[in-house]
Amino acid sequence: MAIVKLGETYVEVFGMQSNPVKEISTNYIWLKPWCEAFPERIPSGFYLVDCFLALDSYLNNNLLLKDRRQASTKEDKIELAREEAKRIKRLLGALRYLWRNGLLSQLGSK
Repeated sequence: MAIVKLGETYVEVFGMQSNPVKEISTNYIWLKPWCEAFPERIPSGFYLVDCFLALDSYLNNNLLLKDRRQASTKEDKIELAREEAKRIKRLLGALRYLWRNGLLSQLGSK
């Protein structure tokens, strides 16, 4: 779970739930930039991991936290970034599936 400290509050990215629509709406803040940057495809997992590591560095190592504490080693950070990248890829895939099979996309193709 990634945690960003914003003042006194935390924004948490939660694991996959049984309802992908609820999961997508919960993590909208994370999905919107990826959908804008990659409107036609899902970015690779390696790219997502690199982006999470760069964002963690930009936020003074406060993005990828293990049990709300900073990870002790670089390998821990990489593993946390890998978990988040897998989760984001799964959510982007679910979002694209819903978009392709949704009512608005069917109306646009007629």
